[in-house]
Amino acid sequence: MRSVYGYVYVAWNQDRSRCYVGQTTKTPAERWAGHVKLARAHKESPKLGNAIRKYERLGTPMVVEQIDTAEDQAELDFLETVYICALDAVVRGYNCQAGGGGGRLLDEEAKERQRAGVKAGHAAMTEEAKTEWRANISTGSKAAQARPEVKARQSAGTRAALAHPEVWAHMSTASMAYWAREEAAGRVLRPPEERERNRLYMQEYRARKRAEKASQALGSNPANPSPAPVSA
Repeated sequence: MRSVYGYVYVAWNQDRSRCYVGQTTKTPAERWAGHVKLARAHKESPKLGNAIRKYERLGTPMVVEQIDTAEDQAELDFLETVYICALDAVVRGYNCQAGGGGGRLLDEEAKERQRAGVKAGHAAMTEEAKTEWRANISTGSKAAQARPEVKARQSAGTRAALAHPEVWAHMSTASMAYWAREEAAGRVLRPPEERERNRLYMQEYRARKRAEKASQALGSNPANPSPAPVSA
């Protein structure tokens, strides 16, 4: 029987047009409760925090679903990256990074110490200082997102994952299974014409990449030199 170390989950907005993909070794409900708590305290990442607060104000909180399980941390990181890619959760959703444990991994004791330190620091701040701190965080985040090196670092996980054929296969299988479940449940996600455009674009993109790789392989192989031009 497959042992469960952790879970990959997705949180959708109400019209299921944008989502957030995450991983947890607790339950998805427990992890999401942590996101909501941080968002209410304005300590969550701007993209996700703004979305959580927005839909709570509208009375339509985001819907959380478990989508996969993992047997160890390596598989959990791998699956998170796969689903973030499959659901386009960085560009079209609320993820800021391509996933896969890109940040420093902390054990539960270290996380608790970190939370306690942040909580104590905030308790000692005046309201004016908190307001200034939040404004600085928002400004710094926007400035960081505008830097090319930050964007490149955020997409590094996606590029690394897509370099492996097994990732493409897993991502394709997982994506098709997910969309099939959504359609079977009668939930409308994206307009059919938009999904068809995306499908055709990906076909063209993959064909172009295959052609580029074939051209590079021929150019770097001295056993297959380019034919000499024929003189008139």
